[in-house]
Amino acid sequence: MAMAPHELRISSPGGSKIGTILTQHNWTASDVKAAVEHSTGIPTLEQRILVGEDELNDKVVKKLTKYLDENAGGYSGVTLTRRPTEQVEWLLSVEKDPRALRGAPPEIKADREVVLQAVSYHGRSLEYASEALRNDPSIVLEAMKQDAHSLKHAGTRLCGNAAFVLQACSRSSRALLYASKDLRTDPTFIMEVVRTNSRALIHASDVLRSDPSVVLEAILQDSRSLKYAAEELREDREFTMCAVMEQGLALRYAAKIFRADREIALSAVRQNRSALMYVAPKLWADREFILAAVQLQALALQYAAENLRTNPEFVLTVVERNPHAFMYVAEELRSTREFILEASRQDSRAFRYASEELRADRDFVTEVVHASPYALMHAADLLQSDRELALIAVRKAGAMLKHLAKAMQEDRDVVTAAVQQNGHALEFAAEALQADSQIVTLAMTNEPNSLQFASKELCGNPEFILDALQQSRRALSFATQELQDDRSFVLRAVGRNSRVLLYVSEELRCDREVVLAAVQQDPRALLYAAEEVRVCRGFLLSSMEVNGLALEHAPKEIRGDRDVVTMAVKQQGTSLRFSVTELRNDRQIVLAAVKHNGTALMYAAKELQGDREVVMAAVSQCSKAVAYASTELQVDRDMRRAVRDTVRREKGHSRISPSDYTLDFIREAKEGIRSSPEDSPEECDPRDLS
Repeated sequence: MAMAPHELRISSPGGSKIGTILTQHNWTASDVKAAVEHSTGIPTLEQRILVGEDELNDKVVKKLTKYLDENAGGYSGVTLTRRPTEQVEWLLSVEKDPRALRGAPPEIKADREVVLQAVSYHGRSLEYASEALRNDPSIVLEAMKQDAHSLKHAGTRLCGNAAFVLQACSRSSRALLYASKDLRTDPTFIMEVVRTNSRALIHASDVLRSDPSVVLEAILQDSRSLKYAAEELREDREFTMCAVMEQGLALRYAAKIFRADREIALSAVRQNRSALMYVAPKLWADREFILAAVQLQALALQYAAENLRTNPEFVLTVVERNPHAFMYVAEELRSTREFILEASRQDSRAFRYASEELRADRDFVTEVVHASPYALMHAADLLQSDRELALIAVRKAGAMLKHLAKAMQEDRDVVTAAVQQNGHALEFAAEALQADSQIVTLAMTNEPNSLQFASKELCGNPEFILDALQQSRRALSFATQELQDDRSFVLRAVGRNSRVLLYVSEELRCDREVVLAAVQQDPRALLYAAEEVRVCRGFLLSSMEVNGLALEHAPKEIRGDRDVVTMAVKQQGTSLRFSVTELRNDRQIVLAAVKHNGTALMYAAKELQGDREVVMAAVSQCSKAVAYASTELQVDRDMRRAVRDTVRREKGHSRISPSDYTLDFIREAKEGIRSSPEDSPEECDPRDLS
């Protein structure tokens, strides 16, 4: 939407109203002056308009317009004064001929507006301005816009002003030519100058062009600065090394001897690969240099001497270090069968640069694909659709299916071979085959997570997902959301693999029946239940009733709850080891544990391992429990008799030998208990907790 015009009041220096104008939003200073001329009849050249204390210019007009836009309806006005006739005549004069300032009277040479007008047309007219104006930064900078050399006419005070000269140098490097001697010989100042404009180095003193720190600072800004360094610095090897390490392209201006220096040239290429074009021809015949350079920039092979570029053994070494160098291999090697075969064996991309004749030769392509299956993607288009070649490729690299023609991705035999080699190849099979249960099952046998590439229909099939859970608990994570949220299905699923609890909704991980079914199948399932379920005492009592080993994954305060622990040890005696120390010293709990599993005695407090009733209950359940009884009870006659009775029961007959209760028996019993799978449960997969 167009901005509304603003009314601008024009007043005399005394404050009396002269007139008003309507200003537009996009007006410039010239537009305002033209409107004032139309309103007051005063020619634009005779007008001197002030906005506050600032004389009207484009910048001031923008500022005024912004103010008027933000303060609509507020007071706004300007002050108009009329220039003296003589000043107007000189403004017209210098507009026609800026050099006219040369013959102007002193008062005109000191007139800021006339001088500014003159230097804007001819910078060197600054020579004729008054001393005061030749020391005026804005006047001198205006002159420099027209002619950089006009600075030589600036006042002595200004040429010695560091801040001004620095500003001038940012516009033109030649400005340094006219700086005072003190500034031109000041290392600190010259450092600042070259940071602003590196080309100013050419105008620095000879001493400073020999100063390594000054020249290096310039090179950091522009690599061409080495060209302006003193000759002795350009012939300094250590300095040249520093220069190319900072700016590789500085090699272009290095001494000839250094462009042929292997170490310096490599440092330059390492910093900027384009520096290759400035390396001396001598190095292109240097094997070691080419091998090192090609690791930094494959293009280096193109610059190598002819005898190196056509040497098969050397080129194979080169492309082994940088496969991208294949594109610069000599034409004659691209048509050499032995070379292409060996190169393709190193890297399948080499075949891309083989001659068209070789890439269309079926027998040769067959040989290459046997050596490097991915090379098939670079064979002639017709051969990429060859079924026999496709089968060879995917049997060696299933993922190659991605690069085969669509017809091959729809071929059942090709896809079968691919997923058999790499289950993830299922991702690149045709949609119809992603819905084939046999192919998906085969892919999962190789890589369980390949189920993620099966069709939506298959991932929503309850029976298929249940079978898949036998191979991987993660199968449920790839099932449809509808299936993951189906309570009856999840109840069946946790019966196959309790850890599927990881992949169901929060709502189902809060479902006690679902979690209980999972815990019954695997005590670790408690880890995957929702927090509110894991801390619920009533639910934990139910959990211990179906799987006492779940006590391991219960909160610490629950493992100190007498009722919960009692329930756990009655269901699984060895769960005693997960209770707190205090309860391992509880006679009733320990008795309950050893009655279920005598080996639980190993987790009882030392005092109870010497309790005759507790130990008698333990050995009555399992003869090997005697290994954890106190020494006194191990040699007790009644205890030995009880152990023999248990051994008879365990062996299923009444005949036992004296060796059935010896020190060896006790030692072997202890080792047997320690190696028991029940007492050394499988570690929980850390990924299940992520």
